[in-house]
Amino acid sequence: MPSHFARTYQHMAFTPDKDVFVRHAVLSYAEMTLAAFLQGQERAYAVRDVVEELRATFPGGAAYAVQMIEQALQTDDETARLQLVTRALDLIGRQARPPSPASVR
Repeated sequence: MPSHFARTYQHMAFTPDKDVFVRHAVLSYAEMTLAAFLQGQERAYAVRDVVEELRATFPGGAAYAVQMIEQALQTDDETARLQLVTRALDLIGRQARPPSPASVR
């Protein structure tokens, strides 16, 4: 299933790095939705939408992050839920924002 964000950005003219826009949009969407979920403002079905977007955008790279998000949905412990979601967002953020050449040295 193609990502909603991939369909949105696929028709951008003269932009060879459309996947960068897609990854940033999915990361932003995941951060906002998961933050609202942790605050009790969003339901589990919205988090499942985030999981589907992550699977579509980062096919193999988001498997561990998706697993942590699914564990967070199943736990009742608020601290554990926060830790799992934070670690998952960190992993996704590392893939969406590749290291800059200056930090690689």
